[in-house]
Amino acid sequence: MVSETAFLEALPEALRETRPVAVLARSLQRGRLAHAILLQSENPAAQEDVALALACALLECAPEKTAHHPDLFTLRPAGKARVIRVGDDSSTPNSMRSLLHEVQQTPRLARRKVAVVHEADRMNSQTANAFLKTLEEPPADTTLLLLTARPHDLLPTIRSRCFHFRLPTEAQLAPDTSWDAWVADYRAWLDNAVTPRKDAEARARLLLGAYGLILRFQEIVKAQADAAWASAKAALADELNDEEMAASETGFRKGLRNHRLADIAKATTAFARDHGKQHPYPVGALHHALGRLDHLTRLLETNLKDDAALEIFFLSSLRAWARAAA
Repeated sequence: MVSETAFLEALPEALRETRPVAVLARSLQRGRLAHAILLQSENPAAQEDVALALACALLECAPEKTAHHPDLFTLRPAGKARVIRVGDDSSTPNSMRSLLHEVQQTPRLARRKVAVVHEADRMNSQTANAFLKTLEEPPADTTLLLLTARPHDLLPTIRSRCFHFRLPTEAQLAPDTSWDAWVADYRAWLDNAVTPRKDAEARARLLLGAYGLILRFQEIVKAQADAAWASAKAALADELNDEEMAASETGFRKGLRNHRLADIAKATTAFARDHGKQHPYPVGALHHALGRLDHLTRLLETNLKDDAALEIFFLSSLRAWARAAA
């Protein structure tokens, strides 16, 4: 039976007491871990920490040797488009067909095999359909781990065949006073936006405040991503070629940015709740802001630039909150 202790000990301390980890640990202890698991988080580091800890327990190896274990197979997006390739055949490196060929083989060293698909939402239809066949008839003694920040971009038939765990990304982010200050200033901006009877000067201050928040958001997220990627890159240096490394960095940075966008959604919801204690609850403004933020987060996965997306969000939010104040 697989040891849940090995799984927990391989995790960062901040994740060990979280509910998804507790459920996974019990499943390991009872020998009832699903053959396909979807790990969702806006923070790629949290996804990878849990995936490697599961692999460490399943392959019964030391944590520091897990990433290079011969029975651990990984697949990542590649190229400028950051697409998970299906591959011409099983000899195509870093392709779905190569991964599926490997998991069909007998384990080389351990008693099991583990396959990890990073940024699983980057599968195109051809890749997803090839993977779906394996999900429908999984190889013996194999665990498939799908890592993603956007599970709803996966085929519903893939999601339905995986046990889904949403990881608490906050536990993986170090305290950041600059971000805390940004959130406080954003809430102050919302408070001003929903205050009625604003003159032209007050409206101008709101616009300038919005652009200031946009600039600071970009600076903070870049600094956080630079620091976090420097650490992640060192761990991946021996695993990835230059093309895979470039795609991984892009995904890593987008994941951290998306996490901070999720923080904005939480701050907006908290503001609306507090505002509604003394005023009519701003249902329409909140619905508009959250809907716009979710839509722009999806557009950012294409070619929309961060500053353009944030400008659209703040300007449309300003109109919505102004209507709530009328």
